[in-house]
Amino acid sequence: MNVGSERWAFTTTWYDSLASLTRPYSLFVYPETSEIEMIDNKNNRSFLRKTKTAIPMSSFFLGAEVNVLGRQLKVVEYADEHTKMALGSVQQSCCVVLTASCLSDIGQPLDFLISGGFQFVRCKLINISGKIASALMRSEGLENVGSGMALFVELRGQNALQEVNKQMTSYSPDAHSSTTAEGTSSILAAVFDDNILYAATQSDSSSLCVVLPHAVGSGNLGKIVHEIQGGGLDITGMRSAALNRACAQEFFEVYKGVMPEYQQMVHELESGVCVAIEVTGDDAHGRLRAICGPHDSELARHVRPATIRAQLGEDKVKNAVHCTDLPEDTALELEYFFSLL
Repeated sequence: MNVGSERWAFTTTWYDSLASLTRPYSLFVYPETSEIEMIDNKNNRSFLRKTKTAIPMSSFFLGAEVNVLGRQLKVVEYADEHTKMALGSVQQSCCVVLTASCLSDIGQPLDFLISGGFQFVRCKLINISGKIASALMRSEGLENVGSGMALFVELRGQNALQEVNKQMTSYSPDAHSSTTAEGTSSILAAVFDDNILYAATQSDSSSLCVVLPHAVGSGNLGKIVHEIQGGGLDITGMRSAALNRACAQEFFEVYKGVMPEYQQMVHELESGVCVAIEVTGDDAHGRLRAICGPHDSELARHVRPATIRAQLGEDKVKNAVHCTDLPEDTALELEYFFSLL
């Protein structure tokens, strides 16, 4: 096979909010050259000619959401047999459920799994009851998960069902994982249903941290969560989100005309999956800002080298995390991620 000839084909959809329509696109991915191409299926014409992309090739899989030219595309199916055989036979989704003791240091098991080669897809911290408890009983590997607070995490990787289960079994009795494709699909559909509420308290003693897409994509989510909880703050809410351009602009609107990097900040936030974290504790706002460090990662490396932005950020835009600037903005930012999105 010639260099660059490998091609994956996907059917994707994009929700056009202005027209209130879901529009289909064919997306072609060339993993050997990091290029993509798009066809507008409705009009049967090219939407994007073959072009280089910064989107990691590992981000293209069934169920993924990727941002292309400001459009948040959802990958809904394989568009040909070659792609199905190349990806579907080895790349599996798995649901990990962290409960009880694992919740006191969520970052450690997350980092353990992500560093082991499994890709983070999405997560949601909820209180288990009713519908979710019933779904767990029907999902092999998750039957022994009890009630109470739990973090549900979807991971993806080669032979993930078997390999993740093997690692979680030896890791902790409070770490569980699904063992069948059917059980995984069932529990993920139940947990990520919009009617299942997040566990966030949105209280006066809380603050917000958003792990930016570049940090999630680089495999640093677990490290960041570990630093936050290691600083003595409790995590009372946690969810992943894939923001489109309009949502990213809305969330960062307060910086428009104030920060020269506003447009780059919007582009970063819309570029992939981010993770919003509600932290709670005495002076949560001040302590979280101290843990995160100065906004400019380069400056942070000089004046606060032990902080998250110093260790895991790159510059003023890709600075690993967003944290609420002003205490009076906390309620609005928490509401945005945990109630409005």
